[in-house]
Amino acid sequence: MPRSTFEKIGCEKKDFISLVNSMSNLDIEINLDKVTCKTLILCGVKDSQNMESAKLLNKSINNSSFKTIDNSSHEVNVDNPKELANTIYDFWKDRGN
Repeated sequence: MPRSTFEKIGCEKKDFISLVNSMSNLDIEINLDKVTCKTLILCGVKDSQNMESAKLLNKSINNSSFKTIDNSSHEVNVDNPKELANTIYDFWKDRGN
């Protein structure tokens, strides 16, 4: 990817590569069972690469809800922003229950 791509997101290419490399051994499953707040896990219905991971997060985090966003893949905020907003709104509205 060209440097201009990274400049648009506000970082240098070398810094982005360094960040990605630092996450190569990251294990996000550690301590997921200790998350106690109500948690919303979202995934676009067409996001085949992340669907299984989202489902595993849902199983690992107590008090979590898993929702899919129709007509969207990984970038649900781009593909279906209205349903995303409604889903988040419903989650926050019902969070006290």
